[in-house]
Amino acid sequence: MALLQKKKIKAVEVFNNADEIVTQVVVEWHTYDTIDPEEFSVKEEKRFTLETDEVDPTDPGFVAYEDLTEDIVMSWLSERFQSPRIKEMEKRMESQITNRVNPPAPVEPAVVNKGLPWE
Repeated sequence: MALLQKKKIKAVEVFNNADEIVTQVVVEWHTYDTIDPEEFSVKEEKRFTLETDEVDPTDPGFVAYEDLTEDIVMSWLSERFQSPRIKEMEKRMESQITNRVNPPAPVEPAVVNKGLPWE
């Protein structure tokens, strides 16, 4: 059993003008077990809004929309992928797969209804 987790850009939103500055990115997390990736698989999407106030298309480091790659866009989000909220989501997805591959033993109830001992 080996858990793998991959991220993929599913969509981007841009300002509807000539600059086409990216404003939002939708990322899909795919967590799966190598035993059977189709059977033991979970996907979840998160939307990230990018800060665009300081983006200037005339800056030398500006990347035009048509020149973007998935690696470039992912690099913009890499710091945000380290947030506690994202780490908790990744951990929850891993737990879901682990529990499906190796279901936990049922919990014994603290109280049970038993018949009367004198009958």
